[in-house]
Amino acid sequence: MNDFWKEAGIVQGREFINMDEYMHLEGADGRVLTFYTDVDRLEKHLLEFSPRDAEPITEFIKGIRMCLAFDQPSKQIPFPKRMLKKAKLVFGFIINGKKMQRWMKNNMRRICEQV
Repeated sequence: MNDFWKEAGIVQGREFINMDEYMHLEGADGRVLTFYTDVDRLEKHLLEFSPRDAEPITEFIKGIRMCLAFDQPSKQIPFPKRMLKKAKLVFGFIINGKKMQRWMKNNMRRICEQV
């Protein structure tokens, strides 16, 4: 998204900090659930935190990885590379379109109810 922000004039003169952690949730028992920005680290932590929920955790992580593959090409990159990225994007939508629609209908409440 950084390329789009540059094109829109949003990032100029601003410092962006990439955080390792998105949020922490502390339960009544004192255990802390951390949502890491690194998907592999997040998956490992979630599975250690609640091994019995391996199936929904795995589905959740698959959904994140699927979305990460949708990398929008910027007008700043050379035309051939931009066209290749566009082709990959379209192909990704063809392959994962139905899965993406399923995830777009979800919200955190619905995900938690499924666990």
